[in-house]
Amino acid sequence: MYESYDAYTGQSLLTLSLCSFCKLIAVIGHAEEGLARFIAYLCNVLGNEARSDFEAIMANVSAAQIGGESGDETAYVALLQRLFGVVANIFQRYEKFIVGSFGGPVAVLQLAQSMQTETESHATKIVIHFMKTRKVAQLVNKIDLEVNLILYYSNLQPHSQTVGTGEAGKVSSA
Repeated sequence: MYESYDAYTGQSLLTLSLCSFCKLIAVIGHAEEGLARFIAYLCNVLGNEARSDFEAIMANVSAAQIGGESGDETAYVALLQRLFGVVANIFQRYEKFIVGSFGGPVAVLQLAQSMQTETESHATKIVIHFMKTRKVAQLVNKIDLEVNLILYYSNLQPHSQTVGTGEAGKVSSA
């Protein structure tokens, strides 16, 4: 029953219950507490989405690397786009509720500040992971290049001591 309700309304019962709870807290004179709890919930939603997306995409990148393919750098771009998309979706869905329940644009500004902190945390994690992966790939490429150069130059080395000598073993003059 709950799954069909979630699909029908586009919101979970938990979200609707929390909205009602926060609105009731605001009505009894504790709007700041209600807003703080609602913002904490939305930051938690953002964090859960970001973590699950990161784990799913990194599993795909790792599988591709194990299979001999290079890591897909566009996966990191997709993660950042998804992260910012979740933030935009949260504002689209809850801005009117926050303005109506918690006192206007100042409440939305508080949400924006909290979302910014949460988003920066996850975006930093994504960028750091990208940089580490990039450094590993660069090191592997450098090692491959050095091995190839060693193999190339080892094939150019003379295999006998007669290089530069004439037919009778005498050094030829130019």
